[in-house]
Amino acid sequence: MFMTWEFETDPEFQEQLDWIDDFVKKEIEPLDFIIKSPYDLTDPIRNEIIKPLQKQVQDRNLWACHLGPDLGGPGYGQVKLALMNEILGRAKCASTIFGTQAPDTGNSEILAHYGTPDQKEQFLEHITELLKPKYNLINIEKLLMFGLDAIPDKPSKEEKN
Repeated sequence: MFMTWEFETDPEFQEQLDWIDDFVKKEIEPLDFIIKSPYDLTDPIRNEIIKPLQKQVQDRNLWACHLGPDLGGPGYGQVKLALMNEILGRAKCASTIFGTQAPDTGNSEILAHYGTPDQKEQFLEHITELLKPKYNLINIEKLLMFGLDAIPDKPSKEEKN
């Protein structure tokens, strides 16, 4: 008896991928000409433009999809994340708008699987709380971009500036 392997994307997720493709093409790719860096949280133009786009992504349950439901994300897994990243990789602002920027996706997964209880409480429980709709998405970015990468005895990027 032979097992078969299906390489097709399930129809429901394919609809999401089609939306992502259209959204990136129409809304995000043009931002590469306007926003100098998606990581510059002090840029008022960037903040004004990116926040509403992040809200649209969150409303479609595509925000921080690398996180499992126990951490406040949809838990799509690596295959779906790879399919999304194939599209998101076309625009430098896309991963910030979808809450999937590296190295933060890997950092949060490593902490979820191997972190100490103190590390999980310090970083991951904050992410879960911040993913709730009542919170401002820019706070999530600050936590992801600086909180997980900071080395205690070395100054963070923010502290150097």
